[in-house]
Amino acid sequence: MGQKAAPLSLRTNFNYPIFGVTDSFSKHYLLREYFLNYFYQRGILINNATFKIENNILYIDFNFIISRNSKLYTKRFRRGLKTRAKNKLTIFKFNSFLNTLGKLYNVKKIFLKSQRLETKISRQILLTILLNGNKIGLLKQLKSRNIKDLIIISALLLHTGKINASTINFILAKHFAWIPKKQHKKFFIFLRDYFKLLYFLDQQKNKYLLGIKLLVSGRISGKSQASNFRSIIGSIFSQTLTAKIDYSAKTSFSKLGTFGWKLWIAKI
Repeated sequence: MGQKAAPLSLRTNFNYPIFGVTDSFSKHYLLREYFLNYFYQRGILINNATFKIENNILYIDFNFIISRNSKLYTKRFRRGLKTRAKNKLTIFKFNSFLNTLGKLYNVKKIFLKSQRLETKISRQILLTILLNGNKIGLLKQLKSRNIKDLIIISALLLHTGKINASTINFILAKHFAWIPKKQHKKFFIFLRDYFKLLYFLDQQKNKYLLGIKLLVSGRISGKSQASNFRSIIGSIFSQTLTAKIDYSAKTSFSKLGTFGWKLWIAKI
């Protein structure tokens, strides 16, 4: 069998950094994951982040979404922001994070530029997703905060089309790690119907999406051998290099082992 090529390396719309040495690419990938997980633990989902180094200065430009797992939505944290002690504590932790990030990248200064994406959500799209989602059992899934984040991200995807596949795949991988094995098949059926709903709503209005493909591999439902779940909606032009395909690969860790999540989103 032939060796598989990377899905994004040969495309014309490839916006990720290209390195000549594999060591530098792996180091940048690990630091990027460290940056994303630091903000995720504090309830901030980063959609897109660009890193540039010029004259010993690291420039980070990112847009984010406040997760429903965030402490910003609790009253205790809002009350704690008024006290000076907790303000100094949070600033000290963030400064230590920037110092460690500067040492890892070997730079002297770091400049951050951020933009919140939640302000662009249209209520009409949220209502249409919730009303049409009753047929596929969306209300039962709303008990989890990760599914609430998925609804907000999908509403932004239908409104602007600038949401990356990595944010959707990141939420799904984190949520799947806590699902018991008896509910694996039900959750996959829900995802298949949910992506069909997103594709149907997009074709009615903006037509940003051309297709969605999801592939999950692992010990599904606690089986002794690994199996795959595959769902393809619309058309995915994986062989054409000029097609705009957003690809993401994540791993979820559970009691049954690791599960690989791969998501393709073809856009216009």
